[in-house]
Amino acid sequence: RNVENVMGFFSEELREMDRNTVRYMIDELQKEVDLQKAAIAEKDSTIAALQARIRELESGNSSVLPS
Repeated sequence: RNVENVMGFFSEELREMDRNTVRYMIDELQKEVDLQKAAIAEKDSTIAALQARIRELESGNSSVLPS
């Protein structure tokens, strides 16, 4: 009977550890996703700025560019 109680307690502790591990893994993955989103947003901003600069240069040089 005592062995059953110990095994039940051990099993419950393992389930709790599994839940905690899953939560930790989800938190770590969320941090990674957040970092990647920030990097993408920064790159999107750089791309938009470069596209605006290209348009600016093209419109300023339209008399020099062939039609």
